Amino acid sequence: MKDTRDGIEQLIKCASWVAAYVKGTLTDEEKTALLAWLENEDHWNIFERTVNEQFLTDGHALLKRFDAERALAKVKANPAFHRPTAIERYGRTGAKVIRFGWGRWIAVAASILVISATLLYINHGTTHNTTVGHSSSQQTLHDILPGKQGATLTLANGEKIDLNDINAGDVVNEAGITIRKTADGNLIYAVSDDPPEERHSLSVNALATAKGETYRVVLPDGSVIELNADSRLTYPSSFTNQMERKVTLVGEGYFQIAKDNQRPFVVETAGQQVLVLGTEFNIKAYPDEDKTVTTLVTGSLKVMGGDMGNLVLAPGEESVLNGQGIVMEKADLKASIAWRMGRFHFNKTPFDSMVREVARWYNVDVEYAGDKTPDIRFTGEMRRDVSLQTVLAYLEELGVNFRMEERKLVIE
Repeated sequence: MKDTRDGIEQLIKCASWVAAYVKGTLTDEEKTALLAWLENEDHWNIFERTVNEQFLTDGHALLKRFDAERALAKVKANPAFHRPTAIERYGRTGAKVIRFGWGRWIAVAASILVISATLLYINHGTTHNTTVGHSSSQQTLHDILPGKQGATLTLANGEKIDLNDINAGDVVNEAGITIRKTADGNLIYAVSDDPPEERHSLSVNALATAKGETYRVVLPDGSVIELNADSRLTYPSSFTNQMERKVTLVGEGYFQIAKDNQRPFVVETAGQQVLVLGTEFNIKAYPDEDKTVTTLVTGSLKVMGGDMGNLVLAPGEESVLNGQGIVMEKADLKASIAWRMGRFHFNKTPFDSMVREVARWYNVDVEYAGDKTPDIRFTGEMRRDVSLQTVLAYLEELGVNFRMEERKLVIE
């Protein structure tokens, strides 16, 4: 019982640290204690949700009609919180094992206590807009939000269609192809029922995401391609009567290719071609990066680097093409496809490369005030659905000095 009470008091104390962080009043001693508490991944999840600008904004309105102090008291007083809960599990032998613990209640109560108490601390004696963060990077709650689904489709005749401005349904019928936007925002190409003599000549379309956008397209052969931010895919609207299925990529895309032994799938990027029969892979080929990375998830790939040579990849391998040549390396699959899972994942990533990835997603420009970029390599993971201020808070804790000027991140 004493341990439970101590745990509650510790959570409330943590809430005061989180509130101080949000208001920019965190002392060095509190900062050290907060960082120690955040070493636990569950605590990180609570922290990220609590400092999210939309949550804080909603939370302030919620407190006007919700008695959080009373709710906290109810959690503390609930007898069930002080009783162990039976948890059924099966051991390796198949025998049922019954264990007792407060895990479920503690997990729920921890979230309620920290989030509710944080809102109380923030609102206590405060009538002005709260700021998130501190020092030179302080911003109001109107922070830069993360990217979203969106893209622009360019048809063969040059017409541009902003896919955010149209409703689900048929987008256009072009050269015997029906291009349709689904309710969940995908773009699907399908061969229409028009007789062959009524179909027009082959046309080329382009799908482009801006900074802060991602999109998913299903080609007529059933292949699925997801574009990361600031990327462009050029492709024929139909592969009918084609010897190969060829597309061109600038930026980053994840490919799930429908198998067709008679017509290989070819992805062309600057300096290389990737030959596919049926597989899943990721290509990162941004013009502002110094290398093109092709990562194979399943199947097999042949990467053709022109004068740099050719490579055949097996699952879990990747090719790295730069100005010096092309090499094969063991892939970090989690890092390569993290963007599809809504995460940033860095593995000894140089500072400038990490900043470019963040800038693409939040649609901000980056400027270095000094002559050199910080000599820092990042290893770790962050969610992509949080505000920019939350991401910048990580940089601040590492001693990186910066300031925001409108949509420009200035590294000092």
